[in-house]
Amino acid sequence: MSTETILGIDVGGTHTRIGLVNSSFELLDSTIVNTQSWATQKDNCNALIKVIQDYLKKAKLDICMISIGLPSTMNHTRSIVLSTPNIVSMDNIPLVSRFEDALGIRTVVERDSSMLLMYDLYSNQIPLNGTAIGIYFGTGIGNAIIVDGKLLIGRNGVAGEIGHIPCLISEKICSCGNRGCMETYISGRVLEEMCRKEFPQTHIQDLFLQHGNEEEVQSYIKRMAIPIATEINIFDPDRIIIGGGIVAMRGFPYKILEENIYEHVRKPMPAQNIEIIYSKPSQFNGIIGAAIYAENKLKD
Repeated sequence: MSTETILGIDVGGTHTRIGLVNSSFELLDSTIVNTQSWATQKDNCNALIKVIQDYLKKAKLDICMISIGLPSTMNHTRSIVLSTPNIVSMDNIPLVSRFEDALGIRTVVERDSSMLLMYDLYSNQIPLNGTAIGIYFGTGIGNAIIVDGKLLIGRNGVAGEIGHIPCLISEKICSCGNRGCMETYISGRVLEEMCRKEFPQTHIQDLFLQHGNEEEVQSYIKRMAIPIATEINIFDPDRIIIGGGIVAMRGFPYKILEENIYEHVRKPMPAQNIEIIYSKPSQFNGIIGAAIYAENKLKD
C-alpha cells in the first residue's frame, strides 16, 4: 500500500465532510462544512476548491491523491460531473481537471454511494469477489453495485440510479427533472415533509421511535422495501448492505423493513438466501471509503 496520505471528501446535500486518511485507512484529521456555504455560490466548483485549499493549508501534510464522493451522475471515465439533483448548478462540470489544475494533485471522483459501499465491505472484512449491492437512504437514495471486484458503472457511467426508477402512473416531479421517480416517494426530503405535516410536534430524529406504528410511517417503510427487493430480484447478490441517515435514526424498524423486502423478493430463491448487512453509521465512512477507492486507483 501507499505510505502517502489521501484526502477524502464526502459531499452530501447537507454536509461536506473532508478528512486525511493514512495507508492503514485510519482517519488522521477531519472537518465538516455546510454544503450550502459553497454550493450556493455562482461558481460552486471553484468555491469547493477554495474550501479544500484552506483545509490543506492547515493540514500541512503531503497529499498523494484527492478522492471525492459526490451525489451525482458522472461520465464513464469519471472526469465530468453530469448531474447533481440535490445541489443546484453542479452539472456538466469537468471537476477532475479543474481540481488538478488548481491544486496540482491527482484527483479521482466517484459517486458517494460507491465510496460508502467500499467502506462497508472493508469494515466488515467482506471480499470483493461475487456481487454486492449497497443501498443508502439519505437525502436521496444512493446505490452502488460491485461485481467481481469492479464497480458496475454502465455504458454511459450512470448505472445504479435506483432512486430514479419510475413508479407506475406517477406524475410527481423529481429533482432530476423526470416524473414519478422512486425518490419522490422515498427520500429524506419526503420523510421530513411527512414529519412536518403529520407529526409537527415531533423532531424528525424521533419519528420512528415515537410514531413507528402509525399508518403513514408503516407505509413509508413498505415503500423503502420496493427498490431493495427490485435489485435483489435483478442481481441475486451475495449480500446487500443497507445504510444511510434514515436507517440510522432512532427506533428504525429493521424487522418490518426485512419482512417487506421478503414479501416482494422472488420465491423460493433468492428469498430464502438473502444476506442483509446494515452499515455502521458514522460521519466519516464516506471519507474513509473515498480513500479506499483512491488506494485501488493507485494500485491500478
